[in-house]
This record gives sequence, C-alpha cells and structure tokens, in this order.
Amino acid sequence: MFRSFLVVILIFFSLSGYSQRWKLTRYEGILGIGTTSYFGDIGGSASRNNLFGLKDIDFLGTRPSIYFGGRYKLKYNQAIKLNVVWGWLSGSDKNSVNANRGYSFNTLIIEQTLQYEYSLIAEDRRRFSYAIFSRHGMMNNYSKINFYLLAGAGGLFYAPKFQGNLIYPKYETASNSPGYTLVGFGGVGIKFIYDHRYAFGFEFGGRYAFSDYLDGFTTKFSHANDVYYFGVFNLVYRIKTSRRGYPIIFKRF
Repeated sequence: MFRSFLVVILIFFSLSGYSQRWKLTRYEGILGIGTTSYFGDIGGSASRNNLFGLKDIDFLGTRPSIYFGGRYKLKYNQAIKLNVVWGWLSGSDKNSVNANRGYSFNTLIIEQTLQYEYSLIAEDRRRFSYAIFSRHGMMNNYSKINFYLLAGAGGLFYAPKFQGNLIYPKYETASNSPGYTLVGFGGVGIKFIYDHRYAFGFEFGGRYAFSDYLDGFTTKFSHANDVYYFGVFNLVYRIKTSRRGYPIIFKRF
C-alpha cells in the first residue's frame, strides 16, 4: 500500500512538473523574412469575375518584408506578441481590368502591432490522454508542434509613390505624402520546436488598413479601404525564464 501510494504521489508531481514546463521558456525573440501582397484600387484581375478575389493575387506584385517580434506566454495555450514589420507594397494596372489607366505604385510600410495568440495545439498538451511515454518509460506531454490562431491591431506608417496621370481628376485623388493609420488583422501560425533553444515558424494573416491611401490613390467610388497580406517565415529564440519569471538572456541553459 505504501509503495502504491508513493507511485501515485510521484506521478502526480511529475504531471504537475510537466504542466508547468511552458514557464521555462516564457519569453521568445523572433526574426523573420516574408512577403507582402496588396489588394486595393490599383491592379487586380483582367476580369470582374475574379473568383472572390483569388484572381486579384498578383505574384509579380509580391514584395519582401523583414519581421521582428517578441513573444510572452500568458498561459500554456495563450500568448501576446509585439511585432515590427518593415516591408513594401506594390501594384500595377498592367494586365488588369483597368489596364487602360496605366497606374502603378510602390509603398514603403513600417508596421507596429500587438498580437494575441490562442493555441489549438499547444506546446504543453495538458491532457493525460495525450501523454506519450518515451523509450525510457518517462511521460512526455510536450508537443513539437504549436498551431495557433492570431489577431491584433496597431499602427502603420506608409510612404507611397504613385505613378500615372489622373484620367478623371474630378473623381480621383492621388498623393505621394506619407501617412500613419490604424490597422487590424487576423490569421494563423504554426511553430515547430527544434530543441530547448530554437524553433521555426510560419505565419499568414490579412491586414485591414483604416486608410484608402496606402497606394497613394483613391476614388469617390471606392467603398473599401486597402487590404494587404503577410506571409512570414521566422526563427524563434526561446529564452530561459528564471524562478521569479524574468528572462535569462546571457546565461546558457
């Protein structure tokens, strides 16, 4: 009876220890590169039947982006992340339904956002039914994959360079003046745990800007603001956390 009781106690504390494993790397630094795709008043498909926007995707207009971030885990399946993204947007009327206009643009963007993440598949599985026993007989409830939904908001600096002569100045407005606007977004992300220090990930999300001037152009007939998408491949550095909950940056694991 005593041995059985002791085994139960050991299993209980083992499970408790694994359930808190996510706290060992509560902070993460992130560096990534990716692409941006723009959907707005310039460019688009050559037909108004664009398959719900799918034909508006312009691979030649895809531009690069550089991504910096810092993640803090609120719980085993929730986190918040600060993002700074530097990239470009581009578009052209060439081969579009508005090819006769001949408008085009390039825009520098710098985005600063706060992101909330909810894990559908968390690093810490938290369920006994998901637990896996290693070849040494030890219980492992630690997943190598983290899949999450994301949503957030923030600010966007943009500096457009519109090119073209306005055809209908009475209804069209163009400006190359830089501006700042709010932006909201949502998307999905996945992270693959490599070891106790590194992970690799990918995020994809759509951004809705509270401005119709990201391309430097708008019309009186435009009923929606500009939209763009990010696809980011990132490298994650998992920072060890002290017992007091502070990041340990300069000390090895």
